[in-house]
Amino acid sequence: MREEMARVLDDHGKSTWEKKALAVEKRKVGYEWEAVEMEKERVKWMKAKIENQRRVLETERVVLILRRREIELQSLGKRVEPSSATG
Repeated sequence: MREEMARVLDDHGKSTWEKKALAVEKRKVGYEWEAVEMEKERVKWMKAKIENQRRVLETERVVLILRRREIELQSLGKRVEPSSATG
């Protein structure tokens, strides 16, 4: 609070042009801060998207492994069936 009051008193001695330049600079910093925050959010969403894609790929990989094992078991079962029928 004291710093803010000191700034107000200091501003009293500044010209109108200096005050306007300072206001423009403050807005610029505000916009830059907002841009940084937006970029943080974008990165956060990109990480989430990548993680989701990773999960989808992992699920697809497991499904393919299960299908392959099912086919292997079916082919083994077909080979075993004729011999057990004659035995």
